Amino acid sequence: MNWCEKLTSPSKNLLQSYGVSDWAQFISHSNIIGDQVLRGLISHGLQVENRPYVLDFGCGIGRVMFKLRAEHGIPTHACDVNPLAIEYIKAQKISVDIVNNSFNPPLPYPESFFDAIYSISVWTHLNPRDQVVWLKEIHRVLRIGGIALISFIGPDGLAMRRERFDTWKNIDSNGIASNGITFVPYKGSPGAYEKIGITSPYGTVIHTKRFIQNSWGEYFSVSEIVDRGIANSQSYVVLRKDGVPLP
Repeated sequence: MNWCEKLTSPSKNLLQSYGVSDWAQFISHSNIIGDQVLRGLISHGLQVENRPYVLDFGCGIGRVMFKLRAEHGIPTHACDVNPLAIEYIKAQKISVDIVNNSFNPPLPYPESFFDAIYSISVWTHLNPRDQVVWLKEIHRVLRIGGIALISFIGPDGLAMRRERFDTWKNIDSNGIASNGITFVPYKGSPGAYEKIGITSPYGTVIHTKRFIQNSWGEYFSVSEIVDRGIANSQSYVVLRKDGVPLP
C-alpha cells in the first residue's frame, strides 16, 4: 500500500500556505524530501531498526512526517506552532505523538529525550534571536551523541528572492557574506501571523556556511553541511550534541 493512500488532503488554502499547489505536488515533495532527510540521518548514525526517538520539529502539515512514519517508523514525535496544521494531522490518526507547541520554548519533552531531530523550513524563517533560543532548546531535548538535521537557505538563494520580492531588492551578496546571516521580515502587521501561532518577527533568512559553522558550532559539533540537499532548493546541516556545556 502506498504511504499516502489512507490520508485525506488538507484544504487548498492550507496546502498553499505550505508552498504546494495541490495534493499531487504535496506527495511529490514528500517523496523527494522524505528520502533526503532519511539518508542524511542514517549517514550520520541513526539506526531506524533500533526504534529511536525522533522529533519532527516544525512538522507543518506532515510533508516529511507522513512518508517517513509509514515507511520507516519515524518520527515518533512531531510538533508545530500552527494549530490548523496540528488539527489536520491529528485527524489523520497516525501513530505519532503530536504537540501544538508555543512559539517560545520550552518544548514539552524532558532533557536528553531524542536520538535525532530534523527540522525542514523552520530556521529559514526565524529571526536571529529566535534561532539561538531554539538551538538551545533543541540541544536540551537531544541526548548526548544525538543529531539534528536542520535546513537553511544559502547565498545561492538570493538571486531568486531579489527577482521575486521587493523586500529583497536592496540586499546584496557582499552584505550577506560580511554578516553571515540576513533576515528580511515578511510584510504585514505584527499580528498577521498570530492565528497560526507565530508571535515574533517572522520572515526569510539566508545563512552562509561559515556563519553556521562558527555560530551554530557554539552549541553543537557541525558534522556536515550539504549544499542544496533538500529538493535542490535548501541546504542542510547535521549537528551533533557532544556534551559540552552551552555558552
